[in-house]
Amino acid sequence: RGDQAVAAAVRLPRTAKKPNTDFTWLQAAQQLTGTQQITVPSAGIGKLSLANPTGKPATVSVNGTPITIKAQGVAVLKVDAGAVNLRVSEGKIAANLVIDIAGAVTNLGLVDYRNSGSRVAVVVR
Repeated sequence: RGDQAVAAAVRLPRTAKKPNTDFTWLQAAQQLTGTQQITVPSAGIGKLSLANPTGKPATVSVNGTPITIKAQGVAVLKVDAGAVNLRVSEGKIAANLVIDIAGAVTNLGLVDYRNSGSRVAVVVR
């Protein structure tokens, strides 16, 4: 516990074999609200990991299917190739897409890429 937010990363090994055959780093994820969209590649197995870092339940829909994630809870969903629409209707969530391709693993943290107005400084020369 602390009086400031803490960012962390986790090393996710592909297998339990020694030595591990592949790994990826799961970085600290941004807390999201509103609507997000991500494209899942056609190769491999896609899993969308959702986490609710808050003290209250969060309500999200994934491609129109509603999901409630309890306070400090997680949900992992297998997702098919193509566009995945994620809408947070209540609370905040963090999300990460993990892709497993023939023994290799990678991940993509969902980030709100919209231009944040006054938070982004642009210098024109």
